[in-house]
Amino acid sequence: MGLLDSLVKAEQKIRKRIDRAFGEGAARAPLELRREILDNVEDHVVIAKGARKFPFDQIVVRFRTVTPETREILRAAFLEDAVLEQDIRRLLRESGCRVPSNLEVLLDFTDLTADAAGAPPRVEVELSRREAGPVSPEPGRRAAECGFTVVKGAAELSDYRLTKARIYVGRLNEIVDPDGQIVRRNDIVFVDNGDDINSTVSRAHATIWAAEARGEFRIVDDASRYGTRIFRENRCIEVPSGNRRGIGLRSGDEIYLGRACLRFETGT
Repeated sequence: MGLLDSLVKAEQKIRKRIDRAFGEGAARAPLELRREILDNVEDHVVIAKGARKFPFDQIVVRFRTVTPETREILRAAFLEDAVLEQDIRRLLRESGCRVPSNLEVLLDFTDLTADAAGAPPRVEVELSRREAGPVSPEPGRRAAECGFTVVKGAAELSDYRLTKARIYVGRLNEIVDPDGQIVRRNDIVFVDNGDDINSTVSRAHATIWAAEARGEFRIVDDASRYGTRIFRENRCIEVPSGNRRGIGLRSGDEIYLGRACLRFETGT
């Protein structure tokens, strides 16, 4: 079972349990927060000496603008059976990252707001090395910029300039599970027009992530049906399906998603 399939299966269990306890639709907000928390954790995995590592041993998740009623739903979704900590450990493990033996996940629900009716709860994630204290973003630091030009196939845009730590590529804007819940939003979107080229792009085809420790971007094939390849200097490089380390990209690479193609450029 791939990482995406594993996380979706866990999500379906949470939805059934929360909707059964609190009513249909109650699980929507906690599941959206769960995806945000897991994305934040995965964005902080680094590569050091050729190995993927998570350089923190404490994660504090603070929920904001939470009503007393919402708090009970969030506590049931994340605290019961330590489900959030299990999700984080599974994410790190299946991403090929060694899980810190002393990893601690703490949840803070103290920001109660009695008049927050209608305001969705927010989440803040604080990562720490307990001997060093919390890690704060450097002033003015931003994710590296990169660009993509559509060479073959039809996408919503012909050119994309993105400044994100993680870029999702696929067919359709949003990917939903069998219950109609959103599990992924693509950043580079090939249209679902039924033509021969676009039909070879999977809905959740590939992920491109910024490996800041090495100053590079890497691409991962998300178990797509027709595969992902890089064409560079007259040679073809296969991107292994489901390998979370992926393949490093170079400016000027042509990325083939099935038969569709993007040209990758780093920011200036």
